Amino acid sequence: MKIAVASNIVIDFIHDVKGRISRNLGGPACYCGLTARQFGFEVRLATKVGTDFCVYHKEFLHDHGIALKGDQITEYPTTKFKVLVNEDDSRDLFLLSKCIPLTEDDIEEIDTDSWLVTPVIDEVPVNVLKQ
Repeated sequence: MKIAVASNIVIDFIHDVKGRISRNLGGPACYCGLTARQFGFEVRLATKVGTDFCVYHKEFLHDHGIALKGDQITEYPTTKFKVLVNEDDSRDLFLLSKCIPLTEDDIEEIDTDSWLVTPVIDEVPVNVLKQ
């Protein structure tokens, strides 16, 4: 069975209470895509990342059965968040950069049995959602 996920992959810069910073893949496209693969789904992504999306992350996704296509990589920066983890385990979230929204062209050729639409921050406009 094939599932398509419409959402931008993000990079989270997580600042822990000890001052350490980790750089992690994030966002629903990543989480839902990897989880769907674990359940045996063929995953298609409707997503955008920037040229700043590192090779390591591309290889990680590819190694888990999720490939980014050339038209999903844009000159705009990848959506990035700074996540501050507080002493009480609450978190503060700051938007560092935002990639471009998806278009109808990004979804029209995707062959899928079902869609999971989970935007991070307005990357799925109404016209794309209707399509």
